[in-house]
Amino acid sequence: MNTNHSPIKDIRILKLFEVFKVNGWVNIGIVDISTDWWFYEIIEFQSIWRPMNVSLYLTLLTDPAVMKEKKIWSIGVSREIPNSSFDEFIKLLDINHINRINLTDWVKEINKDVLIITN
Repeated sequence: MNTNHSPIKDIRILKLFEVFKVNGWVNIGIVDISTDWWFYEIIEFQSIWRPMNVSLYLTLLTDPAVMKEKKIWSIGVSREIPNSSFDEFIKLLDINHINRINLTDWVKEINKDVLIITN
């Protein structure tokens, strides 16, 4: 995905996208199906590592305290396109913690859950 044309400009989120890229994922783009108010965007990633073409969805969740601004406060990761349930996320990350954690380790944990790692 060319981030110059992405509606997502937050450098923390773009940094997370880059970590997914170097850990076996390609950004397919925005999934345009959700009308739920707390979903800012749903971005599909596909694995380029084994098994190939596995889909993973990063859902940018809006802050309910500032609904009119559509401010992103959290990122949910799921194997399926989420509906209105938070139970579907295999991982949640508060956007303010992106610079406080090791993103590579975080993405590797996701890979362990959804990909077969043979190394």
